[in-house]
Amino acid sequence: MDRYAIDAATCYVKESCFYLNVQGWCVVNGRDDYTLTFYIGENRVSADFEERIFRKDVINELSAKQHINETKGIGFVLRVSLEENSLQEDLYIKAEKNETKLIIFKCSKADMMELAEKSSIVYSLDKLDIDSGIITIEGWAVSMSEEPLNYELKDEGGSPIAFKLRRSARSDISRLFFGDAYRYLAGFQIELSDEKTSRFQMMISDSEHSSTVHITRKAIIKQTKKRSKKYQDLLEIIKETSWSDIKGDMATLIKKGPAVLKEGWKDRYTNEMCLYDRWFRKNMADNTILEDQRRKIFVYNPKISIVVPAYHTPKEFLIQMIDSVQKQSYENWELCIADGGSEDCVVRDVVESKRKTDSRILYKKLDKNEGISGNTNQAMMMAAGEFIALLDHDDVLTPDALFEVAEAINQNPDADVFYSDEDKASKNLKVFYDPHFKSDFNMDLLRSNNYICHFFVASKKIIDKVGKFDSTFDGSQDYDFILRCTEKADKVVHIPKVLYHWRIHSESTAANSENKMYCYEAGRKAIAAHLERCGIDGKVAHFPGHLGYYQVYYSQKGNPLVSIIIPNKDEKESLKICIDSILKKTSYTNYEIIIVENNSVTEEIQEYYNELEKNNRIKVVRWKQKFNYSAINNFGVKASSGEFLVFLNNDTEVLEENWLQILVADCQRQNTAVVGVKLYYPDMTLQHCGVIIGLGGIAGHIYNGFPADSMGKFGRAQVQQNLSAVTAACMMVRRSVFEEVAGFEERLAVAFNDVDFCLKVREKGYDILYEPLVSLNHYESKSRGKEDTVEKQLRFQKEIDYMSDKWNDILSKGDPYYNKNLTLEKGDGSLR
Repeated sequence: MDRYAIDAATCYVKESCFYLNVQGWCVVNGRDDYTLTFYIGENRVSADFEERIFRKDVINELSAKQHINETKGIGFVLRVSLEENSLQEDLYIKAEKNETKLIIFKCSKADMMELAEKSSIVYSLDKLDIDSGIITIEGWAVSMSEEPLNYELKDEGGSPIAFKLRRSARSDISRLFFGDAYRYLAGFQIELSDEKTSRFQMMISDSEHSSTVHITRKAIIKQTKKRSKKYQDLLEIIKETSWSDIKGDMATLIKKGPAVLKEGWKDRYTNEMCLYDRWFRKNMADNTILEDQRRKIFVYNPKISIVVPAYHTPKEFLIQMIDSVQKQSYENWELCIADGGSEDCVVRDVVESKRKTDSRILYKKLDKNEGISGNTNQAMMMAAGEFIALLDHDDVLTPDALFEVAEAINQNPDADVFYSDEDKASKNLKVFYDPHFKSDFNMDLLRSNNYICHFFVASKKIIDKVGKFDSTFDGSQDYDFILRCTEKADKVVHIPKVLYHWRIHSESTAANSENKMYCYEAGRKAIAAHLERCGIDGKVAHFPGHLGYYQVYYSQKGNPLVSIIIPNKDEKESLKICIDSILKKTSYTNYEIIIVENNSVTEEIQEYYNELEKNNRIKVVRWKQKFNYSAINNFGVKASSGEFLVFLNNDTEVLEENWLQILVADCQRQNTAVVGVKLYYPDMTLQHCGVIIGLGGIAGHIYNGFPADSMGKFGRAQVQQNLSAVTAACMMVRRSVFEEVAGFEERLAVAFNDVDFCLKVREKGYDILYEPLVSLNHYESKSRGKEDTVEKQLRFQKEIDYMSDKWNDILSKGDPYYNKNLTLEKGDGSLR
């Protein structure tokens, strides 16, 4: 199937030259591996610019009719420049692949002239929002004459409306229209008070042309609600409700009453749950994909033994579990069921019935119930496969689960352990919800909670090395087992796909919490045993108020010197709060403070410096060149003597006495080289709990602006974990590693220098740790101006492009500590 669409075409004329921009998408024979070529008549014309774009919106729309193989991106942006005298014939764009030459765009010189008349000013509104009485309008606009654009707002009566305007660099738009990423400042954000005006106009103009955009309050509210609504609309509910749902609802109403029915509706029609369920069904392997998987021949076809400890399993659950294994597209498996329900024949009868037609199903009736660990070990002893997979007796696998594991094994022959993403399923398996999209292997996160859980697969070789399940840890026996396997594994591989449905019902672990406290205490003991095996001195505590999460307090060794480096320009008040908090609250004794003074002009700050230098802990050194965060901190390090360095903003405030002890203990660990902390805004919302590569473009703070005690998704805002980067507003670094990577990159004067530094450290094989046990107030960068000039915006854009070029690999592949199924547009960890 060949499909295409042109989303936009613009043109402008300058000095007898036509500049044409075309955006759209195209699919040729269900694929995107075609070439796009301009023609005038039969003659090829070279494009000035071409960019291919992944278009998930289109893929989702087309997927119901055809599987699309998107490797380069079906979307495109094209730009071509043409001399007027060359346009004697029509212009074409062709999508070419082998013998296929599909014409997707055609226009004459007259068409381009008409486009040019309409394209003097081109704009796009990307976002309309209303929050706390403030309306926000975001987008981009360009003038084809390259003049700066003016913006005006007027109400229905034509009266001016006051607003705030912030311009921003949009290198993609500047490059698209003018062939130069730094030529034009195209982005804008407008904020105005919500005066309940039903409609207003936005005028965008240059010296000769203007465009008027009509915006209604209704449209703003609709967009805002669409992003934040809790429940589905009535029409969506009608579409989603089946006759079987209606029959079930009537039975619930009659038997249990309207209150129970109402709660059931809330579960069914809560928007987030329904959104994920629809998302999963759209993205799950369909019959075409499963058939392709069945035909695929691997170089290595390992037998995967799925071990299931059964105990009084409800018949329906057991049948569904076995069916989910039998439906696997990868066929070299065996299902090993050890039945500990000696007085119950339900499991035996079901399994024996299944075994009659499938010899891959193995069954053992145990003489007695040996507990969850003992029963699992009995199932393992039945296994003959090279890899062992864990499956609970009441859960189900997706039909592509074993195929994805087999493919990962073939792609990673040196790996011993594999795990996937998972979600929860309603008792009747009709609704999938609460997905757990996981980090790639993250040892410090694993010490904070059993984030790996399901679907877990380990090689027989590693299990023979570490041993089977240990009943000492019953309740968290899988946690202990996973820790032991990952300790000894040469490589641990994460498969970023939901392959396991964890069924929620009254007896499932996921549906219970405090009534199974022994499970969580067993988890704490499992981590403690893991630390002891690894030779790590530390104490494990339950995370207050959140069962199943843990905190590790590592032991400090010795009393090494810590150098705290603080850049400063003027801002006596901010600096004084920072210094006072260090001197008054810090219980760690062996530290020095290096203040790097950068061209302050006020007398009061000079007087304050003189006062501070009377303290033999404090040294003031002077950086007399222009502001460059990287150079200033590098200069500060040269003036310091500490074995450990703390880079600290002048607008921070220490909150805990033991902050340096904790950071030193963390940074003394063998492979940990950088430690970041939790930062709060003055209103006690989260400012920093980790940096995600690719978030918002290059990198951004996850859960920024969330309440201070928010756990985030699966505790990620509040638990210890490895990350790709943390902010240098407060960051400890081992000095030897700082020197090994040559410090901060001085070409990054303002933005992303801490991210670049962390990525250099990661490139050397060291770990970055987020340590939420240490928290500071961060009053944000009061000592540096905003990015409010063209010069600053273009400098910022150059720093963006530097990062894009240098770290293209991680930006393309995605942050290993952030799941590729999660959004990069906002920092809330929601679905992409």
